[in-house]
Amino acid sequence: MKVSIIIPVYNAEDTIRNTIQSCLNQSYNNIEIVVINDGSSDSTESIIDSMNEDRIVYLKTGNRGRSVARNLGLDKASGELVQFLDADDVLKCDKIQKAVSVFMKDYTIDAVHCGTVYFENGKIINRIKANKQKNHTKILLRKNIFTINSLIFRKEISSEFRINMKYNEDWEYWIYTLQNAKIFYQTDYLGAFVYIHDKNTMKNKEQMYISELELIVKLKKEFKIFSLKRDLRLIKRFIVLNITLKHNLNSLIDDNPLISRGILKLFTFILQSEIFRSLILNIIKLKNNVYNRKNIY
Repeated sequence: MKVSIIIPVYNAEDTIRNTIQSCLNQSYNNIEIVVINDGSSDSTESIIDSMNEDRIVYLKTGNRGRSVARNLGLDKASGELVQFLDADDVLKCDKIQKAVSVFMKDYTIDAVHCGTVYFENGKIINRIKANKQKNHTKILLRKNIFTINSLIFRKEISSEFRINMKYNEDWEYWIYTLQNAKIFYQTDYLGAFVYIHDKNTMKNKEQMYISELELIVKLKKEFKIFSLKRDLRLIKRFIVLNITLKHNLNSLIDDNPLISRGILKLFTFILQSEIFRSLILNIIKLKNNVYNRKNIY
């Protein structure tokens, strides 16, 4: 089974060599590495050219965003299986081999999910295991449970990335790609490594939260499925944006009937009080201290 590893890259001269090398170092050899240069202005292109490897398929486009780049990669990919990889992250050397062995044993499997390790400043800040989900389709309607590098899936089930999304585009992609998919969870295996740094988009907390809130609203309107957990998550994000980021969400409230427009307008009124704002901020800090929790973004 041939595996296409799709890597969109933009100005990643500091990381792209290690990323591609982690693919070339895979114990499974039947791969192609589809690299899409999204209009880089640094030495990214010369670094890729210098690697001189037959398994690298190089595409070049203007700076149109990673969703366009990934869609181009999907169009070009000739493998039966697809693995996405960001240009600053790496794969464990046996990740592809372990996934392919699952597909070969059970031809009804659509996707294989492994755990992810997050690094920042050279230190591990989080390990997210691939926990088996009873109903991943419903869960995906309230939150993203699959990091972009953690899944290998059959190309035939792939949807497309929405090109006007800068954040959470992978979450929306998984919703439409994995709706009816049979997923195998590698619960004791961590095969994807994500490196958080100043240049990557995971650092932009405000835009990530705004995008997440907007996507939840879109999904709530499109999929007529009641979910209390989703609605509570929506309220939580709404409060965080109001308090910690002080973002004006009035237009979102007016244009979209969320859980209830009245409920969110009530929250907006309450959060104008500095006493309530301070109280909720202290609760958030206390919760993070109790759980010793560090946000990934």
